[in-house]
Amino acid sequence: MSVARRDHTATLLPDGRVLVVGGIVGLPEAGAEVYDPVTNSWSATGAMSVARHFHTATLLPSGLALVTGGWKGFLEPVVSAEIFDPATGSWSTTGGMATGRALHTETLLPGGGVLVVGGLDRIATSQVYPGVEIPGVWRPVIHTLAVRKPGAALRITGSGLRGRSEAHGGNSQGSATGLPLVSLRTLEGERPLRLTGRDFSDAEVTVTLPTLEEGYYLLTVVVNGLASGQVLRVDATAPGAPEVTAPASGALLNNSRPTFSGTAEPGGTVRVLLGGVAQTQVAVDAAGAWSFTPGAALAQGPHEVAAVALDSAENEGPASLSRAFTVDSLTPEAPRVTAPVEGASLFDTRRPDIAGTAEPGSTVRLLLDDAEIATLEVDEQGSWRFGPAQELALGNHTVLATATDRAGNTSEPALVGFTVASRKSYYTPSCASASPHPALWALLLLIFCLRRSTA
Repeated sequence: MSVARRDHTATLLPDGRVLVVGGIVGLPEAGAEVYDPVTNSWSATGAMSVARHFHTATLLPSGLALVTGGWKGFLEPVVSAEIFDPATGSWSTTGGMATGRALHTETLLPGGGVLVVGGLDRIATSQVYPGVEIPGVWRPVIHTLAVRKPGAALRITGSGLRGRSEAHGGNSQGSATGLPLVSLRTLEGERPLRLTGRDFSDAEVTVTLPTLEEGYYLLTVVVNGLASGQVLRVDATAPGAPEVTAPASGALLNNSRPTFSGTAEPGGTVRVLLGGVAQTQVAVDAAGAWSFTPGAALAQGPHEVAAVALDSAENEGPASLSRAFTVDSLTPEAPRVTAPVEGASLFDTRRPDIAGTAEPGSTVRLLLDDAEIATLEVDEQGSWRFGPAQELALGNHTVLATATDRAGNTSEPALVGFTVASRKSYYTPSCASASPHPALWALLLLIFCLRRSTA
């Protein structure tokens, strides 16, 4: 300070400076000084109209400082009160107390009034300083603030966030335009930062945070000379990369609207990227899980999916590893049964090979007479073959074949009917049936000719 003093007051101002008022400097002092912690320096400011010591000072919600009572000499109590305006560095007198007091107490009331109690010589009375008494309905209310990152937009919601002109004093603390005054300071009480609001209404106002260090801050909104505050947490740490767990890497999907899922920081969001193009942001639940199903069908063919995590403060982390997958939701062509052919009668075997063609790499499912007999892998040339282990019964049979491709799409069925038959002999009923061999006809003709020549 510029002078040594005692019995003075020191009041922390809204901008972080400290107002030191009055006291004894040889004699009672009317002067005041302001300490600036940013520059670590003192500077003189306006003096009170009355010298006083053993007085009391209180910071009002409007940012003004109220000084009451004290002694102006030895055992000369003062009844007057004065108000200091930090914006102008000047003092103005206000309504005095009913009784002169020194060494009394002052308490700021929730409604904005100041309760003055007691004093030297055992004063038992009290009174409320009315100069700042404002209806409680005018007091602003701020809801709990969301965690934000440095430089982000902050939406402040609540009630009473626009002022009433009757309460405004026309200075920078009074918000004469009816707009809220928003400031931010650390919980350690450093000098506050004034934030410019936009999109005003009685229920909300939006500000942009400056570049801040990570930590906790006290955000204050002043309306009608009354303040309301909430603690704001600033989070500057980006989340880690999320993980895509489905679909599996290299998967063949027969669904053109597959569900993508994975893990990320709980409570945040995930931005899903398909082919590097952002699709949407989905919430991450408390267990750290997320999922997303596209609204439109994906094109047939190869794709890549990745994800980027954002925490609740909207810090964006690195992208996850990409996962490649292929969409194939088209039904393959029905397989062809090339053996036995449709309508064939089989006389030479009762264990015929069943063969055909289908999409290379697919799987053929065979049913014989409505009973499944085999599941076959189709080779690279598109061929498949099956030999029954047991002889088939004589009579009519059907073969039904379907093909399922690598993605799990199943074709329409192919159906072939054939007959397993026996050959009946031309000579005895018990012999198998067969057409006579040409050599047999020649032998019979020769015997017939020989018999005629001998007759």
